[in-house]
Amino acid sequence: MQDAETHESFDLSSLTQLRDEIRVKMHLAQLDAKEKWQDFETQLLGLEHKVTADGGSLAGATAQLAKDLKHSLLEFKERLSS
Repeated sequence: MQDAETHESFDLSSLTQLRDEIRVKMHLAQLDAKEKWQDFETQLLGLEHKVTADGGSLAGATAQLAKDLKHSLLEFKERLSS
């Protein structure tokens, strides 16, 4: 008795098309991740300048910005790991 899978027609072109679609999606995801990372870098630089201008202390609104940025960075890191 032959395996049921051997009776199905094998369509290489559909596998090739699927591969190509995945490649495009991976490329776009990489671009999105890079863009998001650049946003984080900009936010972090702004926060560093603000802290320096405030004498090196994280207080009030600056502390909240730091907390929010840290939370966003941790989420981003987690998404990259999954």
